[in-house]
Amino acid sequence: MLKKLLVLTFALVVVAFAGFPVESAVTSQLTPASALNFSDNTPDPVTSLPINPFLMSSLGEQFGTTAYDAQRWDDGVRVAVDKDGNAHLTYMYYPLSGGTYNSRAIMYNVWKAADGEFAFPASIKVSGALRAGYPSIAVLADGRAVVAYHETEIVGVDTTHYCVVAIDEAPMLGAFSTKKLQVQTDKLGIWPDVKIGSDDVIHVLALQSKNIGYDGSEIYYCRSTNKGTSFSNWTTIGDDAIQDGRLSVSPDGKKVAVLWPTGFKSPGSDTLWINFGNFEYRESTDGGATWKPKVIFTKDRYPEEAIVDENFRIWGTYNGMSLTGTYDNNGVLHAIVSEGWICTPEPTSYQWIPRNAMRFVHWDNQTNEFTEGVSGKMNIIPTAGDGNPWETPLDSFWGWGYITAPPTGANGSRPYMGCILPIMGRWGSNLVCVWQGQPDTLDISAAGYINMDIFVSVSDDNGKTWRPIDDFDSTDLGTYAAYFTNLTNTHTPDAGPGACDDEGSVSIWPIIGTDNKLHITYVEDKFAETFVYGDPTQTDNPVKYLAKTGLKVGKNTDEGGVEESPVPASGIELVGSGPFTGSVTFKINAPAAKASLNIYDATGALVGTVVSGSVSSGNVSWNASDVPAGVYFYSFSTSAKTSTGRLVVIH
Repeated sequence: MLKKLLVLTFALVVVAFAGFPVESAVTSQLTPASALNFSDNTPDPVTSLPINPFLMSSLGEQFGTTAYDAQRWDDGVRVAVDKDGNAHLTYMYYPLSGGTYNSRAIMYNVWKAADGEFAFPASIKVSGALRAGYPSIAVLADGRAVVAYHETEIVGVDTTHYCVVAIDEAPMLGAFSTKKLQVQTDKLGIWPDVKIGSDDVIHVLALQSKNIGYDGSEIYYCRSTNKGTSFSNWTTIGDDAIQDGRLSVSPDGKKVAVLWPTGFKSPGSDTLWINFGNFEYRESTDGGATWKPKVIFTKDRYPEEAIVDENFRIWGTYNGMSLTGTYDNNGVLHAIVSEGWICTPEPTSYQWIPRNAMRFVHWDNQTNEFTEGVSGKMNIIPTAGDGNPWETPLDSFWGWGYITAPPTGANGSRPYMGCILPIMGRWGSNLVCVWQGQPDTLDISAAGYINMDIFVSVSDDNGKTWRPIDDFDSTDLGTYAAYFTNLTNTHTPDAGPGACDDEGSVSIWPIIGTDNKLHITYVEDKFAETFVYGDPTQTDNPVKYLAKTGLKVGKNTDEGGVEESPVPASGIELVGSGPFTGSVTFKINAPAAKASLNIYDATGALVGTVVSGSVSSGNVSWNASDVPAGVYFYSFSTSAKTSTGRLVVIH
């Protein structure tokens, strides 16, 4: 694990930005860089944060600041590495004194690997005078950066969104020429994602700009086969996305995949979509020229429509940060999706609670199988337990976070705890997943929101199992340390504005080379609160680049570094199907030196402990006569695994 970094003083100085700003081109041809009259989206002059002698500084090198802590809602790449190891970086600037979307701008810099410093002392402004947002970045084989983002043009009462691709005139020059992609006046595409294959074909994905209540959103794709000289018109890939899409290109550039979540329709309605549901993809095997029909790859895992006659289920979830995908070196498509818990107590009124319990699961299109374990072994999640794949309590549920109630002051606009924003990468024959979250229930800001950390987990068996990047031993098998590594591990409980270390908006370069280096960029949010457009208190947040060297698959160091063969782990099953009126009997199928069997009510509050310590195989009982009638959950944990389930008590 990385050690906590404590600094005695911390003064953050933000210099004025300069460079080669350009106007956005309004034609279909590349235009040379031109001077820009600085406007309201010009970065602010020098500002500083108050000095705090106890402030913990997150890891990495700073290359900018922004008051906009939500850089993207997906795994769009904001760091791209060229053949010489230079890391090209982009971010969305937003001034501390801004207060309006019109102040957003797109910035660029490069971490020069050979020199160990940034190419530009102050990051370069890529976007023009118009409002710009949500960038992603890629790099051509010749080392020139390609940045995609969207701009907004307001004329009177009319607002037009469109996507822009900006290409550097020379490697690390910082003089960008821009191209406006096809404008569809009735179908405005925003939030572009850009990827480049080994053949230098530029692929761009965008999503239709719509409000939250809608009958699905269209998802668009275009490409350039001449290094950005021209782009094709948009191709509509799907019409049922919920403002969330992913783009992946195989190593040889022949396969292109677009992945997205789709919602459920409300009962009695053919138009309104609920933002939780299945996950789909479409694939091209000719570099994006033609596309195969869409595949709902969670079709056998989740139902296809909302169900209102059950209290608890495991569902696919949408929180804007729930899906990632990548091709491996063999051209197999992998995805990681988040699953959560919802409650549907009545047909006409939904209580969607996906953020109260979430986990990541892995899938690939070769085996079409799901494996749990990406996000580590944590706590419990309630399930219906009726035998269907999305209802069955898993023998070894690898969940992240069962939160009984939000911290004081928080609301549903942001996860209280858990794992969000998974980002996959390929690393030779291995897979990597990075995400942000927090298992520490005490690391809460003064506003009542979690201070997130950045985590990484790796797999060397095509996603079947996941391990940390640090070695571990058998004593870690029941802990987080055996499944993932906390890369930042900063803790600033109860910190106020300017003093939080909340590492968010994480992005990685999804191709780890032979140097075993993981390239990361993120925003060090100095006050964990709602996202910027709802923040009562804004902070000037450092934007950082972090290179994690020496990436490896963590091994069990017992027996001279050879991982032990797994010992049959103790498990549990409920005797009888219930409902239960008095004593509830559990069968434990193997002894365990250290185990716990706890009972929780529907709010997540602990109501009983049946086992604590060593346990033998056989039956144990819990007296349910002392608790009110209702739904309860049990969690049986040993050093090897956790088993969970649901039961109903009546009197």
